[in-house]
Amino acid sequence: MTIQFKADVPGGRFQPHWIGDPFICTVMLRRSNVESIYTAFGKCLPNDPSLFRRGGGKYFT
Repeated sequence: MTIQFKADVPGGRFQPHWIGDPFICTVMLRRSNVESIYTAFGKCLPNDPSLFRRGGGKYFT
């Protein structure tokens, strides 16, 4: 699985009300001589470090 943020996505892939930076998520499954690839496009807002903190705590602040 790969996720590419701030991706160059062809126009017409998003709903008009979607906001944020475009990303591409690609999943590849391989077994013997068979390979299957699925790609999805989306948008996400930039990371806001004030929303979460690192650590194994029970609650996020």
